[in-house]
Amino acid sequence: MYVENNLEKFSLALLAQMGEKFSRGEATLGDARLLCESVCEYQMYLAAKHESLLSPLASSVSDQCGAGYGG
Repeated sequence: MYVENNLEKFSLALLAQMGEKFSRGEATLGDARLLCESVCEYQMYLAAKHESLLSPLASSVSDQCGAGYGG
């Protein structure tokens, strides 16, 4: 639960830290892999958050769109 609640802060901090390592040329293959995994997880988190915000709206729109058919 802690990670879920703080994923955005954690991801942004990790991106900043990795950015510094890459700019200094000190990044390793493991760093690149961690960065890719973190970005992927953060994108999935944002997509899920966005989808959960749109769920009530999407069902409301589909109800309204379906109301005109066959009625």
